[in-house]
Amino acid sequence: MQVPVMRDAFQAEGLAKLCKWANQNGAAGRCVEIGSYSGEGTVVLANYFKEVVAVDPWENGYDQDDVASHQCPMEDVFNAFKERITPLGNVLHMRGKSLDALESFKDGVLDLVYIDGDHRYAGALADIKGWLPKLRKGGCMTGHDFSFPTVQKAVVETFKADYLALFQGDSWGYIV
Repeated sequence: MQVPVMRDAFQAEGLAKLCKWANQNGAAGRCVEIGSYSGEGTVVLANYFKEVVAVDPWENGYDQDDVASHQCPMEDVFNAFKERITPLGNVLHMRGKSLDALESFKDGVLDLVYIDGDHRYAGALADIKGWLPKLRKGGCMTGHDFSFPTVQKAVVETFKADYLALFQGDSWGYIV
């Protein structure tokens, strides 16, 4: 089955701009991507970070509000992901839910977290709050789908009126 592309060229360019912004702010080492789907964003992240750890359940129906979780068999999506990342050399993957992966990382060790997982309010908020301690001081909490009201609410509630960078293609970033 043909796996649909989830990150078009416009979104990929926006993610690259986010990565350049993060690099300019000293984040270039270890990155975690929450919600990798077939790896289009993973490839972009891998071009800007020494190591990328992609976390995704690759499981149908994990988020009923997100068409990506039920539009095609996730085993096909996972296979497309593996094929896309194999030549990169700096990408590891963890198959599971984002909050379950937290225990694999010590606090303060990550340069960047990019959240594009559960788009429901409770899920987005749990990802932000769960992964925030894993970032080093000066690291970047970032994500996708800022235009989703549920995601925007979780981001704005967490970071209040502090400076939030917005990028083309619906990505956002905050320096901790």
